[in-house]
Order: sequence, then C-alpha cells, then structure tokens
Amino acid sequence: KSIWNGLNDRIYSIDVYLQNRVLYGDNKEFPHWCGYTIGYKIVQEFLKNNPEMSIEEWTKLDSSELYKLSGYEKRIQ
Repeated sequence: KSIWNGLNDRIYSIDVYLQNRVLYGDNKEFPHWCGYTIGYKIVQEFLKNNPEMSIEEWTKLDSSELYKLSGYEKRIQ
C-alpha cells in the first residue's frame, strides 16, 4: 500500500528510468519485481470484477481502461 501510494501520482510518467525502477525494482524505493507484482494484482482484480469479459475482449482494452475496470485503486486504499 505504501509503495502504491508513492506511485499513484507518477503512474502515467513517461520517465523511462522511473519505469524501469518500478518494473524491475531498485532495492531502494522499489522492491525487486515491484511493477510486475502490482501489474499482476491489477489484472487479478480485473478478472475477479469482470468475469463476463472474454480474454479476447480484455486483452484489447487500453491499459488505463483495464486499470479503471479492475477496481484496484479502491481496494488498495
């Protein structure tokens, strides 16, 4: 939760250095594989909250739409 709160205002950053630190971890601010773990949890929440959507449908969604429909932000608060 604390990592997510620290990321929330930078979630749409185009800073490649930040993206890599989040995705792979930097062992300072972000633990190893942090971004993969968060992404996995977002997708799991999406699947739980949208069971009627087929794989074909949800894999075509824009990432921001999948995130919104996941309800992840409400869960993590």
